[in-house]
Amino acid sequence: MLNLTEGAVAAADVPEGAGNTYTLTSGLIAPDGTTPTVAFFNAGYYLNELEFTVGADGSVTIGLSKTQTYDNDYEVVGAWNLYYLGDPTPEEECTSLIVNPTFDPAKGDKNTGYIEGWTTTAMNGYKQYSVSYNRTPFELYQDLSGLEEGTYKVTVHTYYRAGYWYDEETHINNSEDTHLTTLYAQTSDKKFSKPVLNLTEGAVAAADVPEGSGNTYTLTSGLIAPDGTSPTVAFFNAGYYLNELEFVVPADGKVRIGLSKTKTYDNDYEVVGAWKLYYYPNGLPTDIEGVDVDESTVGDGIPVAFYSLSGTKLAAPQRGFNIVKYSNGLSKKVLIP
Repeated sequence: MLNLTEGAVAAADVPEGAGNTYTLTSGLIAPDGTTPTVAFFNAGYYLNELEFTVGADGSVTIGLSKTQTYDNDYEVVGAWNLYYLGDPTPEEECTSLIVNPTFDPAKGDKNTGYIEGWTTTAMNGYKQYSVSYNRTPFELYQDLSGLEEGTYKVTVHTYYRAGYWYDEETHINNSEDTHLTTLYAQTSDKKFSKPVLNLTEGAVAAADVPEGSGNTYTLTSGLIAPDGTSPTVAFFNAGYYLNELEFVVPADGKVRIGLSKTKTYDNDYEVVGAWKLYYYPNGLPTDIEGVDVDESTVGDGIPVAFYSLSGTKLAAPQRGFNIVKYSNGLSKKVLIP
């Protein structure tokens, strides 16, 4: 369950008529009492979700449970919704179409800037099945051909650190753009893209730090992030910092997949790990080109802001459930595939 602080929002995003609120030390705003909390709920904040599978008997118990307490603790529970997601969309892994998807140490050299299968600029490191860059713009891409026409997903373990970790936190607190690296898929007729995760966005609780990670940062939030290549690779191997992008390949069967950064922050840093590629023979269940707006719900409104389920404002929509705020003032939960 989300804590009060995890769903706090910037002052500009406080729901109209919320009433009493707390101003946290981070500068974010949280509701103080039932009426303000309901206003936050109605605006889409503090949404918790859980996916589960129902057995053949068709029965399930849903609920909330708290077995311990803190002095003066407090919980408000609002509306419940239940959704049937249906059978998962079948996918076929076709990573073999990517040359050197794991950055084999024997297939590249940082001194010459060569990586088998890839075109890159400004490489700073090539080791431990990863490539790294810092303090400079860079390009990393590979051209694929011979693909079946249709829908694909590319994934890559990577993060962009906007300066040292404390610089990144300062940039975020100042509402500056910290998503300078873009994951993209360029076809002959369209470019699909999304920002890469920041270092802070993939940080984990101390109990979830991968074994043998070595050097780490403890962020002001108390979460832990990797410090350097070896710790980063340990986080990648544990499944963290996974970025995903869906795209459509046209009839010519060609696409360029890659990462691009055209601007920098002082002391910024990027580590890139393994890539994977998936094909969806039946397509994805929803439109991957943008948010599918239900006009009966939002009228002529258009998306103007995107938030995570915890209420954090996003630089761009992310895969999974997002809270989308529309130009007419309404908000709703939308599944971005």
